Amino acid sequence: MNPVKGSRFKVDIHGMVYNANITHVNKGLYIIDFYYDGEFRTSKAVDKQFFKRYESVIDWDNGLGRRKDNAK
Repeated sequence: MNPVKGSRFKVDIHGMVYNANITHVNKGLYIIDFYYDGEFRTSKAVDKQFFKRYESVIDWDNGLGRRKDNAK
């Protein structure tokens, strides 16, 4: 899936499952808000490599329910 502003996904990082929302996209950088247990935790600026690095643990939510990125 191509990450765009407004995209939502879940990602498992070090055994903790975060809900994430891409809030801004600018010149290949993405600002992502991370939430854990419904509470805001942090915002991070990441590049496209983030999505490649965590591809196996990202579960995209495209508005039609949960789906794996590779379920094209």
